[in-house]
Amino acid sequence: MLWISNEPWIMWVMWVSIGVFIVGGLILFFSLRAQRRRIMDKPLDTEIITGFIRNLGGIANIQQASQDGARLKFNVIDIEKCNLDAIRDLGALGIFVTGNTIKLMYPGNAMSVIDGINRIHKEE
Repeated sequence: MLWISNEPWIMWVMWVSIGVFIVGGLILFFSLRAQRRRIMDKPLDTEIITGFIRNLGGIANIQQASQDGARLKFNVIDIEKCNLDAIRDLGALGIFVTGNTIKLMYPGNAMSVIDGINRIHKEE
């Protein structure tokens, strides 16, 4: 059973503590959200995009670049041309290869990678 006192100073301390806890939680939530937004809005260096293209075997080897949930998904023509260790060195995490499909997590701005590769693919 919850003990609640009728003493006014105990009630005051309890409500102030609850208020401080709620305000602190809101400050933490919004600061983490702003930090994530800064990471996601940062433009991606073209060296990273060209690094992905080079290590996926060149733009001619990439059939499709898309986002699959939270992962980047690349369909390639020849998986043997791909350098997965170099892709990991670019910051990719959890690289999964199934047939000619490569799925990976990229902690930076993943959509910039996809957009950059698709833009270069259309130019070719």
